[in-house]
Amino acid sequence: MNVNVLSRTTIHESILDEARAHCNKVLDAKWDSLWIKDSISKKDIDAASQLFIHGKEVSEKSDVLLILPTKQSRHSIESVVSMAKSQISDIEVYLCPDSLDPKDQEELINLLEGKAVTLFVVALGEEDLVFRANYAIYKKLAFQIANKQSEERERIYVALDESSETVAQDASENNYPAMRFPEGTDPNYLANSIGVTFPLLAMGIDLEEYLKGFYDTVAAPDWDRDAGLFGYFLSKAAPKEIGLYAYQREVKPLLNWLKAIIDSKTNINSDGLNLDILIGSEKSPLDIMTPSFQGCDPDGSLSALNRRNAKDMFFQKEEPGFNLEIEDFSSYSIGAIMAFIQISALLMTE
Repeated sequence: MNVNVLSRTTIHESILDEARAHCNKVLDAKWDSLWIKDSISKKDIDAASQLFIHGKEVSEKSDVLLILPTKQSRHSIESVVSMAKSQISDIEVYLCPDSLDPKDQEELINLLEGKAVTLFVVALGEEDLVFRANYAIYKKLAFQIANKQSEERERIYVALDESSETVAQDASENNYPAMRFPEGTDPNYLANSIGVTFPLLAMGIDLEEYLKGFYDTVAAPDWDRDAGLFGYFLSKAAPKEIGLYAYQREVKPLLNWLKAIIDSKTNINSDGLNLDILIGSEKSPLDIMTPSFQGCDPDGSLSALNRRNAKDMFFQKEEPGFNLEIEDFSSYSIGAIMAFIQISALLMTE
């Protein structure tokens, strides 16, 4: 398994046994989750291959891919895109604001000025007021920019499920390229769905490696041994007592995703234990070499110093905590951490 999990405290053998039993019980009940079945059967790869032509067109003809997700689907998509943006890409990727604040809208509109924009709409779950407002604003903007530049190409792609109303009707009337989520898709668990694979294709990310990292983690035999320990501790923690930390901005949306899952936890343990979680990568996509100073990294790396400082502070505490690390932000590693977090969330939400 490509995710390194370090416990801050020594785990007694009896707790390990209890965690294995918990893991087996939950996974037996939830192994038929759609996203797990799609990964094991490689249906996610088949679905992604059908998007290749569209993704290539967006990549070649757009300066910007603008993603408009529904509220529930936002965190999963943003988690992957944020980490993937650390790789070299010829296209900029932004998510529409998740508020109606005019300042947020103005800042994004300014970033899009004069650029060829493709709007990718993920209509999965409730199409609330913020979503509908963004859809109206950025659909109009995408066409205004295209008309100024006399572009002849698709400007809007949509991915939707059977509950979509606004987008489904508009896509049908205007013949936008539409991708369908399978019935029963959970908007919280989209890491190997078309909601994520389409943006990765447009970004030129190695999708085969991403889905391989995802599959290898889902199919790993470790889950019924120590890999389920993290999810087990999540299930025992009180939601208000879970601390989430990152020392790299690329993984902060992943923490937001995990927080949203924790906040929706149905089996709330108000007397649960305190639990801290630190997530990051051994390698940072950006580094700065520093002059020598007291306490500096021996190699002069600011990224290494930042990582070491965060880990030192994290591991000096005595209550339970887990440090999750991937080697780098390669496509394979991103797929692996997303699968690990999604399965851990299943173990938590028994």
